[in-house]
This record gives sequence, structure tokens and C-alpha cells, in this order.
Amino acid sequence: MRRQRLAGKRINVSQDVKIARWPLEREKVDLYRKLGIPRVLILDHGEKAPPYWDVYEDWVRAPFPEDDLRKRIRVVQERVRAEQEPRLGEDGLLHYRSQSVALSPVQAKIVECLIQNPGALVSRADLVARLSEEPSTPTRNALDLHVTRIRRKLTPLGLTIKAVRGRGYRLHAVED
Repeated sequence: MRRQRLAGKRINVSQDVKIARWPLEREKVDLYRKLGIPRVLILDHGEKAPPYWDVYEDWVRAPFPEDDLRKRIRVVQERVRAEQEPRLGEDGLLHYRSQSVALSPVQAKIVECLIQNPGALVSRADLVARLSEEPSTPTRNALDLHVTRIRRKLTPLGLTIKAVRGRGYRLHAVED
């Protein structure tokens, strides 16, 4: 946290969320938007909220209690965190960043297991055990086939599944 003077008050501000006055610092806000930098806008008294926004942005109207700004910062941080982590909905949709893809029930079980262990190696045995809940008996080849199909679906999202030969799989974000 750093301290910043806003409206005559010294306020602790998170370093990963930028603060800008709206519309006074419109150029700065436009730059933050272009770069995808999380931000909280402070609307001057009587000013309208920006006509558009994204999950990286929130605002508070001046004058405001210091606690309101802290809450808006936390909301933006939570949204950004949620965008950076894959999430599997009950409907079988895998959400990552601003995109989503539909998975079959079997694919969803595999991906769910990988998501529950972010960046960690998930053994083939654990994945086969997850699949054994299905009516048909899973085989090594069936698991490999499911993973191949899942990889194709994850590629447009910027995710991939890496194999560790003979041991298991890891879910990774593709580096830009």
C-alpha cells in the first residue's frame, strides 16, 4: 500500500489499482484502459459516470468516506483476480479472462480436477479415478483422448494442459 493525497486526505492506495479523477484525468484513464490497468475513478461532484467501463474499473463519487474507496479497490482487485483464474460453472462452461467455452460432463470433471490444483501436477490415477464415476470404465487411452479434445477447446482461451510423461497433467496459462 502507498499513501496518496486525494481531496485533501491522505489515503492508503493499493499499488496494483490506479486512482484517477474523472473527467479531469480522462487521458490517464484512457491510457489505463488501453493497457488493461485496474483502476478506480473518483468522480468530481455533479459529474456523470463514464459511459462505458470494464471489469478493471469502478468509481466512487466525491466527497467520499475513505472506507468507500478501499471497498471499491477491493472490488476491482477481486474482479481482476477472478478474470485471471479459470472457473468452471455448474453449466459446464469454463470461464477464463473474458471468454468461455462449453465442456462435456466428462471434460468438465477432468478440468475441474486440474483447476482445483492450480499449477500442480495431477496424477493420471487421480484423473482416472475422477472418470471412474462415469458409467463406462475409463482406460488410459480414453483419458488421453479426453485431454486431447480438451486442449483443442482451451487453446482459444489461452490455456493449455501440459503432460508430464507417465505421471500426469498440469493446467497452464499460455504466455503472451
